[in-house]
Amino acid sequence: MSKASLELGGGNWAAKVKEDGTGSLLGYAVGDTSGKYLPREFTFSRGADIAATRVNKDGLIEKFRENLLTYSNQFDTTWTNINTTETSGQADKDGGSTAWLLEKIASSGRIEQASSLSGVQTFSVYAKAGSLDWMLLYLDPTATLDPTCYFDLANGLVGTASASVIDSNIESIGGGWYRCSITADVSGAPALIFPADGDGDISGTSGNIYIQDAQLERGLVATDYLESGATTGKAGVLDNLPRIDYTGGSASLLLEPQRDNWVTQSEHLESSSWYKARCTIEDNSTTSPEGVVNASKMTSTDASESYIGHNAAITGTKATWSFFAKKGDLDYAHGLVWDTSANGCRQWFNLSTGEVGGTTTFGSGHSVDYATIEDYGNGWYRCAMVVNLTAGTQGFRVNISSADTTITSPVNSYGYFYGLQAEDASYPTSYIPTYGASVTRNADSCSKTGISDLIGQTEGTIFVDSNLTDIDSSDPRGILELNNGGTLSRITLFRNSNGTIRLYVRDAGTAQMDETFATPPSGATKIAIGYALNDIVLYVNGSLVASDTSATIPACTDLDIGQMEGNLTKVLGDSIEQVMLFNTRLSNSELAVLTTL
Repeated sequence: MSKASLELGGGNWAAKVKEDGTGSLLGYAVGDTSGKYLPREFTFSRGADIAATRVNKDGLIEKFRENLLTYSNQFDTTWTNINTTETSGQADKDGGSTAWLLEKIASSGRIEQASSLSGVQTFSVYAKAGSLDWMLLYLDPTATLDPTCYFDLANGLVGTASASVIDSNIESIGGGWYRCSITADVSGAPALIFPADGDGDISGTSGNIYIQDAQLERGLVATDYLESGATTGKAGVLDNLPRIDYTGGSASLLLEPQRDNWVTQSEHLESSSWYKARCTIEDNSTTSPEGVVNASKMTSTDASESYIGHNAAITGTKATWSFFAKKGDLDYAHGLVWDTSANGCRQWFNLSTGEVGGTTTFGSGHSVDYATIEDYGNGWYRCAMVVNLTAGTQGFRVNISSADTTITSPVNSYGYFYGLQAEDASYPTSYIPTYGASVTRNADSCSKTGISDLIGQTEGTIFVDSNLTDIDSSDPRGILELNNGGTLSRITLFRNSNGTIRLYVRDAGTAQMDETFATPPSGATKIAIGYALNDIVLYVNGSLVASDTSATIPACTDLDIGQMEGNLTKVLGDSIEQVMLFNTRLSNSELAVLTTL
């Protein structure tokens, strides 16, 4: 719309990464009389947060990533050398000269770097044989060689690994170079690299290997290398970076309230934190919705019910249980939520057709409020069930099933799972990864202050195109608000706790308009507010749904998107496709056209 004084999104969402690694959201405003649009930077906040994810342009789940090692390819700095020498300037894997010669001068020669990281983590390094053909990697939580893994750099084979290693890999990248990695669940373990004399042998007093680009990171697999220097290397969904999300295929701004994932190991399903019945679990079995091989395989060992489970304390009367599932040789998976005694409910999902299946209950006090299944590509679906229950300890299970509403599965039948999430809430939010403890994702906050020149002070138009979910919430949830830095003067558009849309206008503490659109829309929803003195209208999806002929218009300076002033518990919890402000009140016919789906 050429008349718009400010525009965000509309297929042109843009985020800016600042020098400190945080981010902001870019809007576009008319900058001069020529009508040329200039960028306007919006404050965006989610706090220090490693838990947020999004779906990127490629349709893959994207996380925050960090190489916790400093000077990750400068092995004579923050690395401690014990009975070794390190020589830079060696021919590297990319045709340059950034590799290092690591030579031991006594038995057990090695280099190491301290780490405070706790939980599931992966240590990797590129390596090439020198005068020695073997290398040892380990993460040492107890000053012993555990967890450890040896690597044959002459033949590209994994050697002996200790029982505490979750996984180990060696990948050829050409020219005699390999990327070697080990994964373990440890706390505060230094990362160590040894030139080795053979499988299980570091006793020799001389010999060398070549190394390059070390990385220590959260998770079950080694991801793309991140260079680090005096500070750690970071990428992906950074602290305070707006989540431009492509779940629906097009770009939208994802805004969610604070949430917890009470599952302590959302991907490491082999972990003892999951209780298991009549099945085996193999981590890193297939490619997950992240696009890396960190999904787990469940295989039934008995014709009875096969499952894994996790208990969590729920304080409310609703809980949400969600998981990513992919068909193996059975069409169905199902979730179970119960009070760990005699009361619970089950929800089935058809992983062949992508449809929600049947529901059963047992005992009393538990029921499935509603369930959803969402296609994530490559055979993966995110399955979610919202359960009505009584507060207290609840058990959350995931199962493979031979048929709809059937709990059994034949011996050796199998399916795949990833990203399990238990939320103490009434609807599912985006995936929150965990690596050994429950994790909190902070609320998204987006605002711009001091833009009175872009906000119509006596007349104007507000437009928002959002993708709403037809869900209940314990709190109203903000869609968009104009205010003067407080709550006394504001134009607020929000969803009530029953899902209806409400428009509230307040000037100098006095209510001017309070209207509710009774039919709660879901899916794509376009809303416009046209306002002038004694003339406010609300259009939703092409229709006039409310009006007022006696309202005074509040003077506003600030814009909050997806929230209400100063209240992050009332974040929208949905995605926004586009926001526009106009300094003029568009005509009713223009508002109808603007909001027509």
